[in-house]
Amino acid sequence: MKNFTQSLIEKAQDPDSQARARFGEFLRKKRMAENLTLEAASIGICSPSQLSKLETNSLNADSYSMRFLAKKANLDVVVEGESVQINDRIFPAIRAFYAMDKDVLITLRDELDDPMLETSKRLIEAFIDVLSGKIERVRDFCDDVLMRYLTLPLNDHLALSLLIVINSYQRKDYRAALMLTRMMDSLNIVFPEYNFLMNYYGYLTAEQVESPHVSERFYKRAEGISTTLFSAHYLPALSLQRLYFLNREDPLFVYEQCMKPSGFQVPDHLINTKTLICLKNALKLGHPCPTLSVNEAVKDDAYYQIKVIQAKTFKQFDDAAFESVNQYHEIYKKLYELNKIDDAKARSNFIRTDILPQLKRLYMPEYARAIYEELADFQRSINRYKEADSVSKQLAKYLKKMKTS
Repeated sequence: MKNFTQSLIEKAQDPDSQARARFGEFLRKKRMAENLTLEAASIGICSPSQLSKLETNSLNADSYSMRFLAKKANLDVVVEGESVQINDRIFPAIRAFYAMDKDVLITLRDELDDPMLETSKRLIEAFIDVLSGKIERVRDFCDDVLMRYLTLPLNDHLALSLLIVINSYQRKDYRAALMLTRMMDSLNIVFPEYNFLMNYYGYLTAEQVESPHVSERFYKRAEGISTTLFSAHYLPALSLQRLYFLNREDPLFVYEQCMKPSGFQVPDHLINTKTLICLKNALKLGHPCPTLSVNEAVKDDAYYQIKVIQAKTFKQFDDAAFESVNQYHEIYKKLYELNKIDDAKARSNFIRTDILPQLKRLYMPEYARAIYEELADFQRSINRYKEADSVSKQLAKYLKKMKTS
């Protein structure tokens, strides 16, 4: 990993030089693919010898000439001031990943039909896989590309480094993720989304390995960078993760901050999670818990847990949510009973007769997915039970239906 990072640092020290070298290499390949001679491609722009030197990176042409040469060779480029680079869509993809916008990532991936940009296309596909939760696919891809990191251009190398950190964190290989993010400290990439994400995952991994000084440094950096990112999607997640980690150390402080209108501000879709943390802390500490803000429009797990606590502990009944709360409580009872069953076939029967009917009535994708994964493993290891196959198909159909709803 040290050599991987050192290689990236070297490439980043002179990005313009690397961009010119890559431009020349691609220009030559595209010119030849278009059956253009040096004379035909350079006419009206520069001399054939100048074009030849530009293609071998022994001449620095001006951006005006490079733009017209690229247009003649049908080469897709991005022009920024005096800089001309191959349009590999990597930076827009990192920005779309930061915004968790899968649709934009799919569009960027589909736009790349040049065989010479196949690695860039696969990197964008890996970002889509991260958002889709396909951890194993991302790991296999990273392992494959990592073996040829020396041949990667700077942009691809950057995207790969980010994917390795994210995948290491998701697989709970926290020390590997932290090692890479700490090595990246000396890298000065002027790209806010990339820097924010690196510091964000650096903070998460440092907290997991209980390294408070490192985590505080990463957090402050991420928070500082986030001020320039007005459409920040990860920033609320950063605040919420900090809330979780602080709650582990000082639940009283978190409770007091959550009770303040200005404490731990989160967007609407995370209000219920914040409220649930505060509510649980109040019960644990024996503190008063007045009416807390609950986002009734977001029917997430936190919302239903709040309703259960309000009904059972404070006798605050919500007639409109009563049926859902009751079902939610019942599914927890069933899962509790399931955990006491060791026999694989008995577990399969219990899921089919007791849990599956309730999952069909509830919108609980995380629990449904967990049950489906267990049945898939069961089906792979014990193929002789036909009911396992039947239940797996039913749950797969159920998950598909939820995904499209």
